[in-house]
Amino acid sequence: MRKPPELMKKCSLLLLLFFVPISLLLAQDFSNRGKDFWLAYPAHIDNTNSRMALYISSTENTSGQIDLDGKTIPFTVTANQATTIQIPPTFYLVYNSQADGINAAKGIHITSLKPVVVYAHILNAARSGSTLVFPTNVLGKEYVSLNFTQTTNQGRSQITVVATEDNTTVEFNLKANSSGAPVRIAGQAYTISLNKGDVYQVQSLSDLTGSSIRSISTTGSTCKPIAVFTGSTWTGFCSPTITSTNGGDNLFQQIFPSNAWGRNYITAPFARKLSDIYRIIVKDPTTVVSLNGTVINAATIKQNSYYDFVSSQPNIITADKPILVVQYMTSQSCDAGNIGDPEMVTINPLEQTINNVSVVSARRDLTPPNTNITSHYLNVLMKTANTGSLKIDGAVPAASWVPIPNSAYSYLREDVTVSTQTNPSHNIQADSGFIAIAYGMGNVESYGYNAGTNIVDLNPPVTIQNPFPN
Repeated sequence: MRKPPELMKKCSLLLLLFFVPISLLLAQDFSNRGKDFWLAYPAHIDNTNSRMALYISSTENTSGQIDLDGKTIPFTVTANQATTIQIPPTFYLVYNSQADGINAAKGIHITSLKPVVVYAHILNAARSGSTLVFPTNVLGKEYVSLNFTQTTNQGRSQITVVATEDNTTVEFNLKANSSGAPVRIAGQAYTISLNKGDVYQVQSLSDLTGSSIRSISTTGSTCKPIAVFTGSTWTGFCSPTITSTNGGDNLFQQIFPSNAWGRNYITAPFARKLSDIYRIIVKDPTTVVSLNGTVINAATIKQNSYYDFVSSQPNIITADKPILVVQYMTSQSCDAGNIGDPEMVTINPLEQTINNVSVVSARRDLTPPNTNITSHYLNVLMKTANTGSLKIDGAVPAASWVPIPNSAYSYLREDVTVSTQTNPSHNIQADSGFIAIAYGMGNVESYGYNAGTNIVDLNPPVTIQNPFPN
């Protein structure tokens, strides 16, 4: 029986309405490449004697600008080259020193004509911390803080939030009492109101890992995306329980929104270190987590939020609910003379791999006065069957792939120290997905960051609306 023309028209229109949003979704870029970014300049142990450097790269020629402190810094990027922008806090007044409070309109806004990749580095006197910066379109509304045990009175654990829109309300629930005034009591939620470009920062003498940060809706206003940076002004450590008083760095990391966490992770050890520290963050303390095939004892959970372990080998981490994994580099002073001081890097879940990225190695002369960094590496992890397709700067890697036991994956540690002297920007690409970390170290100093990632919402709500009454 032939359908009435009116019904056929309605069905066709309904199909069109259903399929067009899906195609638009698939066309969107949810990677760390973007044309609009917001970031903050969190506190450093050396205060305004420190400096921030932005490393900007792209696969094509482009230009853009950085808006901060009522001023503008124009920039250009040559394809596959690194552009460095220095932000001295004595000229651009965007440094956030407050132990608790709002720094109005002190966010840093980066825009470009074509997609770019951005890394931020805060450093001074052999004390470096660095992070990959996420574009505005992938920012979320709920986060969990990443920090570390603090060395008494020498540094502060901290959370720094940037609002991307006016009328933004952010709720905090800290895992430790704050060190500012007023004192924010652990476990007692409180809210802060921000406008576009405002920065709020809170600090603690204790470890804030596991603290929740949520953009919430209020009367007349919906919840808005926010950029969240966590870490510390300075900390030194040899293990999860042994802190170092004479070898430390600031920790600086933009964190994944909670909806982008995954259930499956693999890790590779840093070069030139005896072992690394890992922290597995859980939102739900009932999450069952396995490390290399063995379920972690739930009684060892800390602050009801995370597990720590130390390893010198690659690791396979799985869970029955979303988790986040962080890898820490230890202090040189307690690592048998191996170079490099503390650093933290957020690891991509296997659900958020990439297949092409241009990453910048923080060569020591990119941010005069020169750093102590002398060695640069790329850690890459991917399925063993696909390793033959991976190229670094257009060539087959010099390093050998190392199979990870009891898995379908392998890793390599590529030394790019020599090539970085010519060009600090390195392109990594393959026919299938991989995970990559860029890092480097020198005498009592290091940097490290996630080379690139997808930041797809792995648990999106699904709704279907029928615009027709029948």
